[in-house]
Amino acid sequence: MKTFTKSVVALMAMSTVAYATDLPSKSQPKAPATVASASSTPFFVGVSGGSFTTDSTLDWSKINNLGVRGGYEFNSLFRTEVAYDYNHEAITVSGHKKPTHLVATNGVAQYKFGPVTPYALVGAGYRMNKLNDEYIFNVGGGIRYDVAKNFEADLRYRYVADFDRVREDNILAAGFNYKF
Repeated sequence: MKTFTKSVVALMAMSTVAYATDLPSKSQPKAPATVASASSTPFFVGVSGGSFTTDSTLDWSKINNLGVRGGYEFNSLFRTEVAYDYNHEAITVSGHKKPTHLVATNGVAQYKFGPVTPYALVGAGYRMNKLNDEYIFNVGGGIRYDVAKNFEADLRYRYVADFDRVREDNILAAGFNYKF
């Protein structure tokens, strides 16, 4: 009888342990932490508007320049971009203001401080207008601010000149970039 009682108690103890393993856990396991990235891909596009002045006449009072750009961000310190700028009154031919088109490829060195990214750029390109077409270089800098995950505000200055430095332009522009 003692053996039978011990067997029943042992069987009940084993079934209780087996039953307890089927019960739900009191604390749910936490999901693994994910790292939020600034964007899903390194590609971006942007638009800008601002003032375009020729030579050293730094008259920033009129908005006469529109620009678009697109590029690729290699890492947190370097990106490259192709920029197009249109100025509707850059040169005067026979008393009439004529447009200028600028296309440039730029290398951009940058350093991120939280949502703020100051940067410097340098590049080369081509300027087209009614007087002449010429190869150009440009240098400049600016600051970007992360407004949202894939959206940034951009303020930039570019000095643009032909390689003989016969004609010098200044572009001050504000715009937005969208990162894909």
